[in-house]
Amino acid sequence: MTKKNRMINNDQENLLKKIAPGKKPGLSVGKVDEYLRFMIFLALIGLAYIWNSHQAEKQVKLLEAYQKDVKSLKANYLLKESTLSASTRLSEIIDLVDTLGLKKLKEPAFKIVRNGEIVKESPIELETNDELKAKDSVPGTPQEGIQASRK
Repeated sequence: MTKKNRMINNDQENLLKKIAPGKKPGLSVGKVDEYLRFMIFLALIGLAYIWNSHQAEKQVKLLEAYQKDVKSLKANYLLKESTLSASTRLSEIIDLVDTLGLKKLKEPAFKIVRNGEIVKESPIELETNDELKAKDSVPGTPQEGIQASRK
């Protein structure tokens, strides 16, 4: 060792003696135990933080998947609802039933029975398809204007 190095080491020892008189420089067993416990505590907090972030990412992915499912189910519902409402419109039903040769009555059917005998039955008067479609039209639509021009 050179004289300069010895001088630096000697100065460091003198400084340590002034700061903590009677204590040896370096780590004691008590300090190592204290630092080790603190490091284990920090490691556990770090593991909890990592676990929590993974759980949050999992929840976000699950939420996004549910949102996609809801969106597709909503679109499917709207499609089926519009198809059903279009197919149950009176004019659509008339067109479907017309191929079977059935027609709608102008007045509701009735039968009056007294003492087991039929007193009166309703006459069968059938409406034409044009009359039925005119009833099915919605006021204020272009279809109404077309029907008014035909009359």
